[in-house]
Amino acid sequence: MGHDAARVTAKETDAIRLRRSGLTYDQIAKTVGYSDGRSAWVAVKRGMTKALREASDDLREFEAQRLDTAMAAIWDDVLAGDRSAIMCLVKLIQERAKLFGLYAPTTIKQEITVYEGGSELDREVQRLAEFLASNDTNTEPDSGSIQTIVGNAVSAS
Repeated sequence: MGHDAARVTAKETDAIRLRRSGLTYDQIAKTVGYSDGRSAWVAVKRGMTKALREASDDLREFEAQRLDTAMAAIWDDVLAGDRSAIMCLVKLIQERAKLFGLYAPTTIKQEITVYEGGSELDREVQRLAEFLASNDTNTEPDSGSIQTIVGNAVSAS
């Protein structure tokens, strides 16, 4: 890590420590040397993101070592053809693949069928939509007109 990167990391660590102790971002900015509270906020968030990423990387490495140890413990039995050891090995390999994200993402094929309005019902629905769109929304529609359109749509189905 370069000198500047180390200095930035040290400032971020100080900012996180001060935030945890209850200081405001403006107070952190003054204490650590940021231009304003917004800059201190950015530094705290950036530092916490780095810490979480490093922690998850460390945990992933620890789990990989545990899987290696388990594989080593059953390897002789796997080579000897022990079915239960082979099944255990398969499970360990699956866990390793999950741990390192080696499985391809699941793809979902979806089909949508669109009908182009060729049926009588579709034409009646279109007429009803046009009728409703053409009427003034402040007036009551003529019930006879709606009944005719609805009746036509029902008889078309």
